[in-house]
Amino acid sequence: MVEVEKARQVLEAERKEVLDGLRRLAREEQKERLRRAEATRRLAERSWELLLRGKAVGVAVTEMAEAWETTRQRAHSEIRSAETNVKHLAQEARGESKRGRGKQTKGGK
Repeated sequence: MVEVEKARQVLEAERKEVLDGLRRLAREEQKERLRRAEATRRLAERSWELLLRGKAVGVAVTEMAEAWETTRQRAHSEIRSAETNVKHLAQEARGESKRGRGKQTKGGK
Protein backbone atom coordinates (compact mmCIF):
# COMPACT_ATOMS: atom_id res chain seq x y z
CA MET A 1 0.00 0.00 0.00
CA VAL A 2 2.83 2.36 0.83
CA GLU A 3 4.32 1.88 -2.63
CA VAL A 4 0.97 2.62 -4.30
CA GLU A 5 0.57 5.83 -2.29
CA LYS A 6 4.14 6.86 -3.06
CA ALA A 7 3.55 6.23 -6.80
CA ARG A 8 0.38 8.37 -6.65
CA GLN A 9 2.31 11.19 -5.00
CA VAL A 10 5.03 11.02 -7.65
CA LEU A 11 2.42 11.08 -10.42
CA GLU A 12 0.54 13.96 -8.79
CA ALA A 13 3.77 15.95 -8.38
CA GLU A 14 4.65 15.32 -12.04
CA ARG A 15 1.12 16.29 -13.10
CA LYS A 16 1.33 19.54 -11.13
CA GLU A 17 4.78 20.33 -12.55
CA VAL A 18 3.62 19.72 -16.13
CA LEU A 19 0.50 21.87 -15.70
CA ASP A 20 2.44 24.68 -14.00
CA GLY A 21 5.01 24.57 -16.81
CA LEU A 22 2.28 24.83 -19.42
CA ARG A 23 0.71 27.80 -17.61
CA ARG A 24 4.09 29.58 -17.51
CA LEU A 25 4.58 28.83 -21.20
CA ALA A 26 1.12 30.20 -22.01
CA ARG A 27 1.92 33.46 -20.16
CA GLU A 28 5.23 33.78 -22.00
CA GLU A 29 3.55 33.13 -25.35
CA GLN A 30 0.89 35.75 -24.59
CA LYS A 31 3.56 38.32 -23.70
CA GLU A 32 5.38 37.51 -26.95
CA ARG A 33 2.16 37.85 -28.99
CA LEU A 34 1.48 41.24 -27.40
CA ARG A 35 5.06 42.36 -28.06
CA ARG A 36 4.83 41.30 -31.72
CA ALA A 37 1.42 42.96 -32.10
CA GLU A 38 2.82 46.22 -30.73
CA ALA A 39 5.84 46.02 -33.05
CA THR A 40 3.54 45.35 -36.01
CA ARG A 41 1.36 48.32 -35.04
CA ARG A 42 4.39 50.62 -34.85
CA LEU A 43 5.63 49.43 -38.25
CA ALA A 44 2.18 49.96 -39.76
CA GLU A 45 2.01 53.50 -38.38
CA ARG A 46 5.46 54.30 -39.77
CA SER A 47 4.61 52.89 -43.19
CA TRP A 48 1.25 54.71 -43.23
CA GLU A 49 2.95 57.98 -42.36
CA LEU A 50 5.50 57.59 -45.15
CA LEU A 51 2.90 56.49 -47.71
CA LEU A 52 0.65 59.45 -46.88
CA ARG A 53 3.60 61.84 -47.06
CA GLY A 54 4.56 60.36 -50.41
CA LYS A 55 1.01 60.70 -51.71
CA ALA A 56 0.84 64.28 -50.47
CA VAL A 57 3.91 65.28 -52.45
CA GLY A 58 2.90 63.34 -55.54
CA VAL A 59 5.12 60.27 -55.37
CA ALA A 60 3.64 57.60 -57.63
CA VAL A 61 2.25 54.52 -55.89
CA THR A 62 4.40 52.35 -58.15
CA GLU A 63 7.53 54.21 -57.02
CA MET A 64 6.59 53.84 -53.36
CA ALA A 65 5.80 50.14 -53.86
CA GLU A 66 9.16 49.57 -55.52
CA ALA A 67 11.02 51.38 -52.73
CA TRP A 68 9.03 49.43 -50.13
CA GLU A 69 9.76 46.21 -52.02
CA THR A 70 6.10 45.28 -52.30
CA THR A 71 3.39 45.24 -54.93
CA ARG A 72 1.54 48.27 -56.21
CA GLN A 73 -1.68 46.68 -55.00
CA ARG A 74 -0.41 46.33 -51.45
CA ALA A 75 0.95 49.88 -51.40
CA HIS A 76 -2.36 51.23 -52.68
CA SER A 77 -4.28 49.14 -50.13
CA GLU A 78 -2.06 50.40 -47.31
CA ILE A 79 -2.59 54.01 -48.44
CA ARG A 80 -6.35 53.48 -48.23
CA SER A 81 -5.94 51.90 -44.78
CA ALA A 82 -3.80 54.82 -43.66
CA GLU A 83 -6.34 57.36 -44.88
CA THR A 84 -9.15 55.51 -43.11
CA ASN A 85 -7.21 55.14 -39.87
CA VAL A 86 -6.08 58.75 -39.87
CA LYS A 87 -9.67 59.87 -40.42
CA HIS A 88 -10.91 57.69 -37.53
CA LEU A 89 -8.14 58.88 -35.22
CA ALA A 90 -8.99 62.51 -36.01
CA GLN A 91 -12.68 61.86 -35.32
CA GLU A 92 -11.87 60.20 -32.01
CA ALA A 93 -9.61 63.10 -31.06
CA ARG A 94 -12.51 65.48 -31.71
CA GLY A 95 -14.89 63.25 -29.75
CA GLU A 96 -16.86 62.26 -32.84
CA SER A 97 -16.88 58.54 -32.28
CA LYS A 98 -19.25 56.67 -34.57
CA ARG A 99 -20.49 54.53 -31.69
CA GLY A 100 -24.13 55.02 -30.81
CA ARG A 101 -24.90 56.82 -34.06
CA GLY A 102 -26.90 54.08 -35.69
CA LYS A 103 -29.97 54.61 -37.78
CA GLN A 104 -32.67 56.42 -35.82
CA THR A 105 -36.16 54.98 -35.66
CA LYS A 106 -39.37 56.86 -36.39
CA GLY A 107 -40.09 59.28 -33.64
CA GLY A 108 -36.48 59.18 -32.48
CA LYS A 109 -34.78 62.54 -32.09
